[in-house]
Amino acid sequence: HSNCDISCAQNESMALLENILSMGGSAGGGGGGGGDSKEDVMGTVAAELLQLTPKPFDFVEVEERFPTLYEESTNTVIKQEVIRYNRLLKVMIATLPQFQKALKGLVTMTEELESMGNAFFTNQVPENFEKKGYLSLKPLSSWSKDLVDRIKFVQQWVDGGLPIVIWLSGLFFPQAFFTGTLQNFARA
Repeated sequence: HSNCDISCAQNESMALLENILSMGGSAGGGGGGGGDSKEDVMGTVAAELLQLTPKPFDFVEVEERFPTLYEESTNTVIKQEVIRYNRLLKVMIATLPQFQKALKGLVTMTEELESMGNAFFTNQVPENFEKKGYLSLKPLSSWSKDLVDRIKFVQQWVDGGLPIVIWLSGLFFPQAFFTGTLQNFARA
């Protein structure tokens, strides 16, 4: 089937490009450039990411502001979103400093940390972030900016209550919002 052929060709192309990227940038060798080494680039990306990474939400505060109520199902939605974003933020906050230490030789460079560094170097979202994160095909530089915007959106919801306009793609699980809204109208 032609759609299957297209999907297969896209997957093969992406795999090929990822392999080219992973082989492309090792320190040393090659032409005359005064560019940064692979380790310098990975360290810079890790430092920038750590600086950009917001603190996790205070779930106790969110629980108090948005109690589970029969009349307001979207309270459950915001709590679930906070839990999901906190999982991602906690992984980032835990692993980024570890990666920086490993890069300096202060701790062992585990396979996970090495994989993170390679992803940083090729501007890809590390696998350990992807496992806890939202679905996205963006490169790391765009993904990190998107994460900050998503956290701002959720923070505005936490601070000001249910917004008039919902950024559906900013949610981990937009279907929960649809379900909560339908339940609210059905119960009204």
